[in-house]
Amino acid sequence: MQFSFSKKSSLALVMIVKNEEKGLERAILSCRDFVDEIVIAVDNSSTDKTEEIAKKYATTLKHFDWQDDFSKARNFAHEGVKSDWILFLDGHEYVKAGPKLAEHLALNCDGLLCTVEMENGTQFRSPRIYRNGVQFEGQVHELPKVQNVQPYIEFLIKHDRISGQSVAAVAERSDQRDDQVPRIMGRRLHLNKADTQASFHLGLYYYGRQQYKKAIKYFNLYLRYSKNKPHRWFVFFNIALCYLALNRPFRAFCAACRADDETPGRWEISKLKGMIFFQDKQYFKAIESLVNSFKANTGDQTYKPWPRDDAGTWNLIGECFFHLNQFDKAYLAFIRAAELCEDKALKSFLEKRAKLMAQIFQNQFTA
Repeated sequence: MQFSFSKKSSLALVMIVKNEEKGLERAILSCRDFVDEIVIAVDNSSTDKTEEIAKKYATTLKHFDWQDDFSKARNFAHEGVKSDWILFLDGHEYVKAGPKLAEHLALNCDGLLCTVEMENGTQFRSPRIYRNGVQFEGQVHELPKVQNVQPYIEFLIKHDRISGQSVAAVAERSDQRDDQVPRIMGRRLHLNKADTQASFHLGLYYYGRQQYKKAIKYFNLYLRYSKNKPHRWFVFFNIALCYLALNRPFRAFCAACRADDETPGRWEISKLKGMIFFQDKQYFKAIESLVNSFKANTGDQTYKPWPRDDAGTWNLIGECFFHLNQFDKAYLAFIRAAELCEDKALKSFLEKRAKLMAQIFQNQFTA
């Protein structure tokens, strides 16, 4: 991990936590060496050892009663902080890297766009570091009301419910999300159809619940009112995935092309098109798109929905060649997939697939 420790501007870690005993200490220790204050607000309904852990490290310990409003809780938590800047983390998150911190805290802005990486490898930008005095807004999917933001993509926050939160806490948070997102965002849309934050998060919510038709409905509503190109790219990308899941390859391909119109040349769209062609049994076109996905993106992207998986791409190329009865080429693709694969069990499986392709190819000439 890389961190910068010498700095002029001060930074506080501020957290609101409930039943986070499993990951809380890791979260605090990940940034304790470069923050000047640690302020932890514990939900009074917390039932595990969260408060006990917080007491060990907090310079200021607070308590609050949950009032169905994340912004209200976060604004309460950072009230009275003395530092120039504030970093907010959840109890199941931790800081993975933060190089050149001092340089970024010296920038003339009120928010720093950090990288947040989810459990599945998805990355997005969020103003997790903001100037003292900035307030949060939004009952759910709350955000600090920053006006002038600068990128700090090297500051990486890992979101990790798997090893950082108990099964019970994960289930409780999921139930809370199932209640809050449809109710609160649905109410906001009822009052204002042009509320793009509400339609965006409702689309993502229903996509995550595999309710793809509902997700498409809200994504299309978002597109009607939003002109934010990075967000529009991400929405078209998700619409394509919805149609792919609904086995509607033509519509999926159209959505992928619309995403490419918003931000041209991204490898994720090439791979997505390859997957669409594969599902539609257009294997030659699938191979062309999948090979094209090996290129690298240029510049920074607000959303990175997939981590690179070249082994998986070569495996899919091998599948295409197999369906085309080109077993020699399938063999080469599966071998390449195995070479790139880091998972030992999967690597062995891919090697066996390659061996099988070689045997089939040889049998064609000996039969």
